[in-house]
Amino acid sequence: MANSKKLKKQSKPKQLPAHVEKKREQERAAAKKAKRSRIWKRIGIAAGAVVLAGGIAWGTIFAVQRSGILLHNRVAMSSEHFEVNNAMMDYYYVELEKSFFASGTDYLKRIGVDPNKSLKEQKYQGDTTWFDYLMQTVTSNNEQMLVLLEEATAQGMTLDDTEKADLEQKLSQINLKDYATGVRMEDVRKAVEYSLIATKYSNKILADTKTKESDWEAYYAEHADDYLQLDAMSYAFTISEEGMTAEEAMEQAKLLDQTTSKEAFETWVKQYLTGTGVAEDVAAQTVEKCKTTGALSSFGDEVTAWAKADTTKPGDTYIAQSDTACKVYLLLSKPARDEQLTVDIRHILLSTEKCGSAEAALERAKAVLEEWKNGAANEASFAELAKQYSADGSASSGGLYEMVYPGEMVEEFDQWCFDESRKDGDTDIVETQYGAHVMYFVKHSLPKWEADISGKLDNEGYKAAYDELVKTHPVTKNDENIAKVANER
Repeated sequence: MANSKKLKKQSKPKQLPAHVEKKREQERAAAKKAKRSRIWKRIGIAAGAVVLAGGIAWGTIFAVQRSGILLHNRVAMSSEHFEVNNAMMDYYYVELEKSFFASGTDYLKRIGVDPNKSLKEQKYQGDTTWFDYLMQTVTSNNEQMLVLLEEATAQGMTLDDTEKADLEQKLSQINLKDYATGVRMEDVRKAVEYSLIATKYSNKILADTKTKESDWEAYYAEHADDYLQLDAMSYAFTISEEGMTAEEAMEQAKLLDQTTSKEAFETWVKQYLTGTGVAEDVAAQTVEKCKTTGALSSFGDEVTAWAKADTTKPGDTYIAQSDTACKVYLLLSKPARDEQLTVDIRHILLSTEKCGSAEAALERAKAVLEEWKNGAANEASFAELAKQYSADGSASSGGLYEMVYPGEMVEEFDQWCFDESRKDGDTDIVETQYGAHVMYFVKHSLPKWEADISGKLDNEGYKAAYDELVKTHPVTKNDENIAKVANER
């Protein structure tokens, strides 16, 4: 049977009344508008979700940065059992920077650093900024630290109770606001602990490789000219196409060669200079520079042989001739070893920078000295106060400087150390350009020549031992992560 629905003829639609048709048209328009509204609402929700997702993403990144996850996950360098992440690198950098700025405004200005500007904006050398230089120092120090830390661990070395107390004391003074956002106390604890253990093992190497007096004497016998000091007056007559000929220079040198005392030498040079049109003050400055002191070997073989000859005595002169000058020497004393005693001292620096003014630094130094006097008042207690209060880099070793020689320190510091009346256990306060120093005189130490040789041989022994450790404990650096430390500050 045929499908009746398919075959049935469709009838014409029934015409609706006008008012009904109008109403239905309005209903259809309203429905269409509502549909569009629903569509736009959905689109709006979707767009809002995208914006919200973006906001969540940026918020997450910011939260990650604040949490320090990036700092902790970025490993700057590592050895077999230890690693230094960027959070620890930031801590080490900040501590070095603090020490750098604690050296005082005058010193910083002398080396061209403005303490009021970022080190990232100030050039150290070429394209290297001062920030780069300090970061390179931190990187090098940490490489050495990891090598020492590995060997210390292999040898079973740990911190004793006193050293653990030092660790806690150090941590109690930490203000996390000084470091990059996200640096945590656990990062600082690990950084300080690593440093203390590495330093402890470093001191063990120093003790194990320390040389003795017989070693110094043997070395001196082979290198005497490097440690014999020559004291002389000298002045050079320069040979040049625009100035003196070789003959003219030698003629003047022979005249100066007739002098036999320091005073006569100075008088002749000054008269010669002023006679050639040099201003009085400039001539006087040049005369002051005629006094020459240095290792005998630095004067060359010719002058060395003359000064050491048995027939040469103080007041004798010698002309050393070269293609560029005729130089006259007047011997002030026979070459000899520098027997001036070096000294061992401890000090606590209360820096002007940290205290706010020189006056405040002095008052703080007085309070620290009084605290020492009211305590055990011995070298050990002084060392503990240095660790606690000193702004100097020697704080970690109790403020100790060993085998200090005359002229090594700033003038006020130097004068106190080498005062003829100085004796073991003396204390005082010395003011310098860096601030106020609470001083403690430990003892007179080796003569300068022995201190120089022992220092050289001890350094060589330490380096040889350390170089062997480097072969055993390689360190891997991640330069890309290290470079990011700058961006995380």
